[in-house]
Parts: sequence; C-alpha cells; structure tokens
Amino acid sequence: MKTLSLFNLKQPLNIASPNTSQLLLTSPAISVMHDFHVSAPLLIEGGTLAKDAALIMQRAHVHFKLVLDDADQLIGTLSYNQVSLQSQMIKKAEGYDLDSLAVVDIMTPIEAQNALDYDEVKKSTIGHVLNTLATEGLQHCLVIDNHTNTIRGVINAENLARKINAPIQLRSKPNFAELFKELHVH
Repeated sequence: MKTLSLFNLKQPLNIASPNTSQLLLTSPAISVMHDFHVSAPLLIEGGTLAKDAALIMQRAHVHFKLVLDDADQLIGTLSYNQVSLQSQMIKKAEGYDLDSLAVVDIMTPIEAQNALDYDEVKKSTIGHVLNTLATEGLQHCLVIDNHTNTIRGVINAENLARKINAPIQLRSKPNFAELFKELHVH
C-alpha cells in the first residue's frame, strides 16, 4: 500500500475558502440549491420533543430539517421558527402540553407543501427563484426530481440572500381574516 508524503508547515499560511465570486440575480438557480446528492439533508424524527428539537437546531445553527417517521419516510419539514420558544408558547396557549409536544405536532406536513421541479430549477436563474419565494412567502422550498420522485434538495431564502448579498422581503400570503379586514377598511 502506498504511503503519502507529509510536509512540515511554515508560516505564513493561507486558508482555502469557497469561491467568493458574486452571485447575481442572473446566475444559475442551481448554484443556491442545497443539493442532497452533494451533501446529506438534515433530518429529525417526528417523535422528537419540540423543546429538544429547538435545542438541537439552535446549537447546530440549523434553521430547517426534513422530518421522518418511524419507518424513515418523509412526513414533513420543520423550521426553527416552528420550534422557537415563542411558537411553543403559542402552542401552550392553545392547550398543548409542552412536555409532550412533538415535532410531528408542529411540523409542516409534506402534503401541505409545494416543491420546485429540479429540471426547471436547472434552467432558471436566482432571480426566478427569488421572485417565486418572495411571491409565495416561502422561507424554504423543497426541490423534487419528478423523474425519480425524489426530494433532490432545498432552497433557503436566508441562504440565498446571504449568497447574493441582498435583503429579501417575503410577502406572507394573506389569510381570509386579513383579506376581509382589508376589503372592509377601504
């Protein structure tokens, strides 16, 4: 078996870093997708207590996880906002017991989500994706490979904003009460 050569280190040394070329709105959208073929998705079990999930995500500086059931099937997604102390207090006010509140109780079920098509993302620009996220009020959006029926990745609005060095304002979709109020105020 071959042995590799070792070198003595000498000062000064540089540290490699990712290519810092500025991404533009016209850059390929695929460049801001967290591709699960390149790096594994962040996962959490649906039975995990919400308070434990909050601590895990906070310590790891993670804002988004895919939620699996006991059979390791994808059942939803979880954002840090859903497990934050503020969200837990809202659930407590709704009558939930915080000591038994689980991820499955607060996650966004997979059936309640839409996803971007991987082939379309490959043909799109960052601007196209940004417009979609902003219009739909999405902080995260899954990307699906429809040929294999596989979640291929995720695009995160916060990471996208950091990569293009620009603030992103997401519009939340108004609910019925907000629309009713808006119509009756004017």
